[in-house]
Parts: sequence; structure tokens; C-alpha cells
Amino acid sequence: MKWTDIAVAAVFYFSGMLAYADNFSCPNGAIVSTGDKIATVEAKCDPPAFKTNDMSAPMHFNPEENPCYKSGEPYTWLKKEPYVEWIYTEGSSLQHILVFYQGCLREVRTGGFVK
Repeated sequence: MKWTDIAVAAVFYFSGMLAYADNFSCPNGAIVSTGDKIATVEAKCDPPAFKTNDMSAPMHFNPEENPCYKSGEPYTWLKKEPYVEWIYTEGSSLQHILVFYQGCLREVRTGGFVK
């Protein structure tokens, strides 16, 4: 009985945490991956439920650290917003958060519920 109580408690504890992925299946069925440019994701996916911009993030740009940058490519695709989150909802409550940094999809978070 003691082990089942611990197992049940662990399931509830870890179910509230965010999960991370490298791919996201857009509501329209298209798939985007970390490393895609924000313009590519915008073209493939439907508009998100919410968009947030954090203009307080540092504005330095190091091409070697950005997986979206290809050598010799102009920086014109880089948007002015250094840190952007797009929030999609699945069904009525589950959230998927796409995190862009320096114009590049860096993280796909799944978890959290809409209130």
C-alpha cells in the first residue's frame, strides 16, 4: 500500500510540469521544428491564440549561436522582438507554447492549462 501511495503522488506531482519537444503539430496539421525561422512557422501554422513580446531581452545577435542563421545570409529576416512566445490551445484547456529567440524557434513547451 505504501508504494502505491508514493506512485500515485509521483504521477500527480509530475503531471503538472511542463514537457518539452523538438516538434509541434500545428492546428492545421503542419509540423514545425526547433530551428525554424519565425516567418516559416507563421507561414505553416494558423495564427496562435496569444502572442507575447519581451522587449527587455538582450538585443545582441551572435550568428554562430543561432540555429536559424546560415553563413552569408543577410540578417533581414531577424525581427526586432528578441524574445517572443506564441501560445496555442488544444481543445479547451491544454496549452502549447512556442518560444522564439532572435527570430528562431528555440523551444516547444507543452503543459499548463487555460483557466
